[in-house]
Amino acid sequence: MMKYQVSRRDYMGCIVDGACADVDTGTGGLAQTNVNWIDATAYAAWFSEKTGQTWRLPTVLEWHRAAAERQGDVAPDEGDLDPGERMLSQYQRGVFLRGSSSPALRPLGGFGENSLGLADMGGNVREWTDGCMENGEIGDNGEITARDPYCGVRIAGGRHQAAIIDFVRAASVGGCAVGLPSYHLGFRSVRER
Repeated sequence: MMKYQVSRRDYMGCIVDGACADVDTGTGGLAQTNVNWIDATAYAAWFSEKTGQTWRLPTVLEWHRAAAERQGDVAPDEGDLDPGERMLSQYQRGVFLRGSSSPALRPLGGFGENSLGLADMGGNVREWTDGCMENGEIGDNGEITARDPYCGVRIAGGRHQAAIIDFVRAASVGGCAVGLPSYHLGFRSVRER
């Protein structure tokens, strides 16, 4: 997985080659935001062609594994709550924390690195994955008995996972998230071995 989110500078190369949409890219070492799932997928295809390696968006499980230590947002006093009460508690905490956070993008690495050496996993940019929203059924034993993926809506990883329509470029619209929406939509890619 890329250490950093794809930067504006990186994305501009794809625009110049005509493989990516110009999405008010700008310049410099900030994360490329204002991209939809289609843009992120186009970049991965372009980058694959440029490098001769296969790059793609991460699966939901890959993204969560990479962000695990940044995703632990269960407060010590929430361990005994049922899932609904826990979600409401996390949402309330999120509202409080959002008041002190900034929507301003930071330079790559500005939110720090985790123990896997991946930067900004806990920042203010929600990241596209290749995961689809799924409807399903759960049996009496708690196991999933039926799945019905709907890939017009994709999963974006962040402080809270979100299901966002694949053509949406702004994190605050066109999605459904537990907790508060992130300020920005960006991405990083995974290299196949």
